[in-house]
Amino acid sequence: MVEGWDIATATSVGTGTTKTQINGAVALTTPTDALQIRGVVPYIIAGVLTAGQSVLLKAEVESKALSLIPKAFLVPPILGGLGAFTAAVHPLLKLVPFNTPLQGGEDINYFGTAQIANTAAPLLGIGVNYTDSPSGDQEVFWDTPTGTTSTGTAAARVAGSTLNLNQAAAVIKSYMYTTNAVVTASESIGGFAETVSPDFQSAFPMKHAVQPIAVAPGATLSPVVVGGPVFDENMPVGGLARLSPFFTLEKALTVAGNFMPGYGFVKNQ
Repeated sequence: MVEGWDIATATSVGTGTTKTQINGAVALTTPTDALQIRGVVPYIIAGVLTAGQSVLLKAEVESKALSLIPKAFLVPPILGGLGAFTAAVHPLLKLVPFNTPLQGGEDINYFGTAQIANTAAPLLGIGVNYTDSPSGDQEVFWDTPTGTTSTGTAAARVAGSTLNLNQAAAVIKSYMYTTNAVVTASESIGGFAETVSPDFQSAFPMKHAVQPIAVAPGATLSPVVVGGPVFDENMPVGGLARLSPFFTLEKALTVAGNFMPGYGFVKNQ
């Protein structure tokens, strides 16, 4: 068995929210003897962070040679601080599983889209894990709704943007990230995610805790978050599934934050 890595090199995604091809705007070609992409590891180079601005990017992978779509997933955010904040933390790198079969030699395009506009443009890079010995595991597809949703300021349940999954057999992963909009001293964000769908073929709930963001008192604050868990699910849906995500803020805020979920699923074979 041979296993190796390549890099879609870090490229600026700009200061707005426009989808941008990384790797210098050129495709990354798979090795000729590669038979599977096991997964990818995205990373952000934040550059100059701005007070009150968090970096939240969506990565996407596309190819005319492969039936990859959708492969759209969020990169754990980097939080901006308050005032002349003195520290920031890049979340721990994490493998996003794909199990995508290859023939070898395919051109694959990698993209990044900021979900929050920034004064200084962040960069996105993606590591790609290849093997010549496929695992046999079913291919995992990933998708997110369009854009972030405000948490609101009340301790209450807030609906996010709906998402349709096509040709889905089961939802097998779910996650949600929250970010500060304007950091306020001593105001932490905490709550839980919930997803409902008339297409779920089980009465089991799909609820999970969202990684809290702790904020200390003071005038120069550096809130940090090291990512967040991706929860295992096994919710059969049987074809087209319409997902409705919610975030329940469990402690009121003075200034609202943002939230955005994502899902991994397998297709009908």
